[in-house]
Amino acid sequence: MPFKMPDLQAKYTLTLSAAELPVGYCERVGCGLWLTVCPLCGMVEIIPANLYHADEYAPPCKVKQTNPAAYRRWLALHPQAADFRRVTLRLQTPNIIPLADAPATVEPNEKAA
Repeated sequence: MPFKMPDLQAKYTLTLSAAELPVGYCERVGCGLWLTVCPLCGMVEIIPANLYHADEYAPPCKVKQTNPAAYRRWLALHPQAADFRRVTLRLQTPNIIPLADAPATVEPNEKAA
């Protein structure tokens, strides 16, 4: 089910990369990578794990089928979005929910019997 982040949608500006594709900004949440505002439909999209290091991605944009009215509203704001099927991925921050750098160590008990 598609979902959106209205605050990020309101700030979104469609920009093109050097490859002439819309730039999709990603955020890392724990071990997952998310397209926070898909340039093609405006919804949040998860990036499959096998594409974490890819420069381009073809998001499924399920909102086109599940909520055509929401998709039409996005196209009213960003009509260029209808001209594309792929986006260029750009990672925003290293990690929203940081992972532990290293497991904690326990000092051995020197007086163990």
